[in-house]
Amino acid sequence: MIDHESRQVLTVSENCCTVHALSLDTCQDVPKVGEPKLLGILPRPSQANKGWEGLAILPGSASPDKNPRLVTIQEGKPPLLVICNRHPKKAGGKFEVEAKVPLPAEIAAVMPDLSDLAFDPKTGHLMLLSDEGCGIYECALGFTTRAFEGRSVSTWALVAIGHTELPALTGDIRLQAEGLAFDAKGDLFIIGEGRTSLLHLQHQ
Repeated sequence: MIDHESRQVLTVSENCCTVHALSLDTCQDVPKVGEPKLLGILPRPSQANKGWEGLAILPGSASPDKNPRLVTIQEGKPPLLVICNRHPKKAGGKFEVEAKVPLPAEIAAVMPDLSDLAFDPKTGHLMLLSDEGCGIYECALGFTTRAFEGRSVSTWALVAIGHTELPALTGDIRLQAEGLAFDAKGDLFIIGEGRTSLLHLQHQ
């Protein structure tokens, strides 16, 4: 994913649980990406879960304390949304997990796995991508705050908005969807694995 605030590309390793940052230079005709620098390490998923699949930045404007968060997903068994601090306490250290958010029943029913996620820059809604479900689910990432033992505690939850099934490529052949991203206009791009396929969905 591209973090437009820091002008960096962030990547996550499914097996190593590491998050790397790469500088992004868009001043050239062809954008250049710098060498990867270890940003931090995510906790290792349970043995049943398939691993880490994607990253997104929750902006401070959508956070209860105005601090941005790193939002990532675990692929399956079960698919989970995981909210972490934006930066580890020390460079290359472990990310602190703030919350693990399960999928609501209506989302889990059509999304048996998670492949990627992205925040829509126009609506602020979270878009979840499923390879096995061959679709996108638009949802809101909300929170409630309550007082507990003299401090404020925030509880995160996903609120389902709507599901979109990805169109067939040819006949009944479906895209093996693995990644999604928004451009500056708010259009959504979805990339497939195993073949050179790219879907471009215009913002309505």
